[in-house]
Amino acid sequence: MTSIASNFSVFCDALIESSAKISTDNQGCWRVIPAFKRQLYSLECFEKRRLSSLAANMVKEFDRMEKVSVKFNGISEQSEQFKKYFEAASYIKNQMKIFSSSKKAGAQYQLLKQRVAALKYRIEQINGGLDKGEVSSEVTDELKQLAVEWKRSCLLYQDESLSKSEVDKLREASRYPKFAKLLKFDSAIRNQFFLWVIRDNNTVDTFVQFPSTCCRLKSALLSGRIGRFANNFRFLAKKNGVKEFRLPFQVELEDGRLKTKLVSILSESLQIKFRGGYQLAIREILNTFKRKNLNPGQLECFGSCGISNWHAHELGWWNPKTDTCERIDLDQENSEWWKQMPVFEHLSDEEVCRRFGIDSLQPGQWVAVAKSTRESLSLDIDRSHGYFEILVPNKDEGGYDLYPLGKFAREFPKNIIEKFLFVTNTVESRIEYPDENPFYSHRQHASAPFVLSEADGIALMEMIRKDLKAAREGNVVFQFAWENCAWWPQERLENLLGKKEKEAEAKAPNLFVSPLLESRPEVQPLKGILKICRALPEKLQMIAVKISAFILGSWRGVWVVEEGKRVFKSMKNSRFKKECKMYHPALLHERIQNGSVNGVVTMGHHFLPQYS
Repeated sequence: MTSIASNFSVFCDALIESSAKISTDNQGCWRVIPAFKRQLYSLECFEKRRLSSLAANMVKEFDRMEKVSVKFNGISEQSEQFKKYFEAASYIKNQMKIFSSSKKAGAQYQLLKQRVAALKYRIEQINGGLDKGEVSSEVTDELKQLAVEWKRSCLLYQDESLSKSEVDKLREASRYPKFAKLLKFDSAIRNQFFLWVIRDNNTVDTFVQFPSTCCRLKSALLSGRIGRFANNFRFLAKKNGVKEFRLPFQVELEDGRLKTKLVSILSESLQIKFRGGYQLAIREILNTFKRKNLNPGQLECFGSCGISNWHAHELGWWNPKTDTCERIDLDQENSEWWKQMPVFEHLSDEEVCRRFGIDSLQPGQWVAVAKSTRESLSLDIDRSHGYFEILVPNKDEGGYDLYPLGKFAREFPKNIIEKFLFVTNTVESRIEYPDENPFYSHRQHASAPFVLSEADGIALMEMIRKDLKAAREGNVVFQFAWENCAWWPQERLENLLGKKEKEAEAKAPNLFVSPLLESRPEVQPLKGILKICRALPEKLQMIAVKISAFILGSWRGVWVVEEGKRVFKSMKNSRFKKECKMYHPALLHERIQNGSVNGVVTMGHHFLPQYS
């Protein structure tokens, strides 16, 4: 068999002009079907399979073509090459029309149509493709209706209305009529498109013109990252007559200075030189992000400087010369230690007020935001998280610098046995910057803002510095139900403002604390244990919880140093044993919804309020 990619022109001629049918395999190779087998392909099942394979391999070829630079500086020989691709795709589509209603064959048929439209819009009319047109009110209205229906089908969108920025995305999509037609008839492509532009706030032109590259970025867990900062950078551009799909990188120049540059990611062998001379190819960079759920790696994405050499767990940058992290200095008391870290995001005063539901801000005021995220509308413990966002006034540029910090277990359980043992265990903790949850557009976000004086803001940052230092030294613990991710912002706000006991008090209200039995975990065995406890008479419930916790190992713990003394921390000797309560991240969503806490709940990177 012959590789399609090795000589596409020969493949195209054989496909269209040969009287004999050709077949393809999973490796992207083709051959003329032998005479003794041709009769088989008069049967529908064999012909459908053959055409589905052909379409799938053509999609792969179109995806490979995304990596080929499209030139716009004069008449190009590429036009003839593109013409061959369109001819082959047109032939296969015509053959597949009778099977387009079939689930598997129909999906390949629609993907092929998408890739054809992508190439046409990418190469533009000058190279034999299509230019995008004017905004169409009619098409925009159709897309708006589809977007509302899509939001209605998504559990975490409790408000199905569209924001101005979301409508602007749909107006831009209406300028690509060939693509917009696909959205009307193909639910899979429509769903992926709305996830990309409505939920993640990414650009329309990247999805339309570079669908394979967008899939690559999504698999590398970068869709939410670049979407968070999509308004800061221009991802598609023509440079020296060549169209590029670019991402922002903080690179080290020859003189050692750091600069944010937009670099094409179409050639995955291209090397990027980060801070300290740390050098990686685009392929290695994408794979580093792809492994984020298992290993934080040495890279992170920031709105201020793009993809940078930064280790979120170590709070420092990787030095390849010493094979160590150059961590920030946390030893200096009452210092502006946070200025050693990259700014996660810079926001205007107006944007801070919009995102967090604040009426107004006075010069010099700080904002501390207790945050929570969740993946379901229930009080599921496992798929929720609480953390801090601190907004520091930028005295030089105006506006605010945002710093998200979150507390995690140093090592999270990776399988069902480890999860079983983790529920009542006490382990070492780390505090991460940036917390990853601001990138999680697939989660619903709750924000309870506290406007602070400059003195209180600095005092809070000093508390956080001490916590970071203690965590670095192994003296901060993590417990699933008590000293967990949500405990940290609640405890520090109470330390700063005092604990709110009466309605009129300007102190920290209860954001996260609730009886354990009110939670609705989805993971076993906790789900089953709590279900049994809830079924018991009320007088026996707390006894059953305490016995269950002891059997599961609530006596396990770690030794830490607190206020100069060595102490043993465990669930058994925490307040959990007495009260059978927990710090539940997702509770903040409910408290904001019922009005007991001032705040706002949003969904997606357009920050559209769901209720407030």
